[in-house]
Amino acid sequence: IGCIWASCSPDFGTAAVVDRFGQIRPTTLVVTNRYRYKGKWYCTEQKSIDVVRKLPTVLYTVFCDYPAPNMNEGWTEESKRLLPGAIHFRELGSPDCHLFPFQYAMVEVDHPVFIMFSSGTTGMPKCLVQGFGVFLNQRKEHVLHLDVNKETKMMFYTTCGWMMWNWMIPVLASGATLVLYDGAAIPDNPLYLWTLAESEGITHFGTSARYIQALQDLNLGISTVLGTSFEQLKCILVTGSPSFERNFHYIAENLGSHVRYIS
Repeated sequence: IGCIWASCSPDFGTAAVVDRFGQIRPTTLVVTNRYRYKGKWYCTEQKSIDVVRKLPTVLYTVFCDYPAPNMNEGWTEESKRLLPGAIHFRELGSPDCHLFPFQYAMVEVDHPVFIMFSSGTTGMPKCLVQGFGVFLNQRKEHVLHLDVNKETKMMFYTTCGWMMWNWMIPVLASGATLVLYDGAAIPDNPLYLWTLAESEGITHFGTSARYIQALQDLNLGISTVLGTSFEQLKCILVTGSPSFERNFHYIAENLGSHVRYIS
């Protein structure tokens, strides 16, 4: 529809979000009221308000409710009054919503579609602008390199602040299904992600090399402990840092030679 997307992880502090979004002058901000990590829930209502106050270009705030046990159902009325142009995410699809009329826009191939950011370890995070042409390259990677199709179920352990979030979402264009997980990679049960992968029938599992190494350091036999052969799993997508030869052997020994390790 011609808009430009940028995202940060909900666990970012106010300054980290403003350092990134302040450079691109957003007009619409999408916010959530909480996130979950290592079994704990963290409220982000006040942080969202603080961020909006430092972004004077924001005209509309789309707020999302994240249900959590023993916590308030959603945003307080006071918080919503402090969000400019506040509208609930569910209302966007309503016929009565006229704030964002859905109209297709014809744009050039280099028209910006999303903006990523560098880590910010050497100063202010740098903006990395991607044009619509990136979708063609991603579709090539998904369909030709990874055999993504309507039978695919992909789960990539990533925050929405990592570039893999933007890489993962377009698999929907191939009719694939996405499974999202919010929480720690290694919670109380170090093999929880693999339990989830088995129960949901994941065919493409994405993670970091550091995660694979952490499991190897714990000397965990994935299939042996869980008692499953992961027959539906086609490949492991690994990035973030270099993989070592021992990581390839670990996956082959624990998940089977039918699973491709793609780094």
